Amino acid sequence: MSRNRKILSSILYFVLIAFHFIFSTAQLISQEKPEKKETKEAKPGIYVSKDNGKNWKFVCDKIAAKIFFCAKDEKKMFLQLGSHRQTKPNFCVSKDAGKTWTNVKVAGGGWVNDLVVDSKNSKLMLASTFRFGLQKTSDGGKTWEKVSNNRLKYMQISPDNGHIFALQSGMGCIIVKSEDNGKTWKNVKQIQSYGSSLTVDFKNKRIAILVDNFGFMISNDMGKTWKSYKKGLEGANVASSFLVLHPKKKDVMFAYIGVSWGRGSFKPGVYKSIDGGKSWKIVKEGLAGSAYIVPKSGNVLLSTKGGFLVCKGKAEKKKNKKEKETDKKKDEDKLNWSKDYGKGLPKDSILQFITADIKVKNIYACAIKVTRRHR
Repeated sequence: MSRNRKILSSILYFVLIAFHFIFSTAQLISQEKPEKKETKEAKPGIYVSKDNGKNWKFVCDKIAAKIFFCAKDEKKMFLQLGSHRQTKPNFCVSKDAGKTWTNVKVAGGGWVNDLVVDSKNSKLMLASTFRFGLQKTSDGGKTWEKVSNNRLKYMQISPDNGHIFALQSGMGCIIVKSEDNGKTWKNVKQIQSYGSSLTVDFKNKRIAILVDNFGFMISNDMGKTWKSYKKGLEGANVASSFLVLHPKKKDVMFAYIGVSWGRGSFKPGVYKSIDGGKSWKIVKEGLAGSAYIVPKSGNVLLSTKGGFLVCKGKAEKKKNKKEKETDKKKDEDKLNWSKDYGKGLPKDSILQFITADIKVKNIYACAIKVTRRHR
């Protein structure tokens, strides 16, 4: 009996030693496993791309409506913040390509409708404010003076002569022009409805605008004569939109119209025209942010929720007229999802603006998270 007890105790002893060995080894192996590196998720803010929109790098966490650049100094840039609060700055300035920023307050503060920077003199700026009219600075934002009571938006300045075009709201809207840095304004076109997304193509002498109930209006002689079309845009409300005119293919245009107010069967989304705005067809339903045309390739980048839509700018050379006509009917400028563009940007975001610097070396954008308000 005593012998059996000794055998049993020996067996239990060896079992305990084996169990201890196995447990210690497993614990050691688990400690030796390399820890998974936590990848930082991209956050909203300003981003820059040096390869025409394919890859993006984070610059700063500021949320802005627009960005402007200095012609003489590549590292100097301006961000239009557009804060509603009077105590907060309206825009900020960077002299080191976005590494550090200095806040600037226009006049008494508050909401800034729009801002333009002279392409030849970065110290000369015009700011359209909600409470203090049109303000001008000649010293880079240190001091401001009121030049008119006009409340303007979509201000665009010519890189050649400094002429400014803008949209003035009132009874309907008026496209206005200034040739003296905002002191005086001339009426270019009065429209008896709400207008949005005024776009000026200075190189090709074109002005275009989306108009509520009127659809699309365009002038090919800088405002002397106008044509209006609305085929495909019936029932559209243009309160939330952008408009892009292709610089090389004058018949190709893109527009995002995000509100329909339930009128008719109009569907919000990205629309496209291949006949100079005479007719429009939807190419992508749902939310879109902004658009950019790469100057060299002519590629159109459309920022939508989930990624980029890309329209190739360079068309293949055709041998004869019949092939050209056939391709035109097939609409060779199709929009396609691209996995090659937008790498490094936050997921589930859209871009409020996409703009190139003066020498078109870098492209800047502001990424914001998509919320219920945008859906």
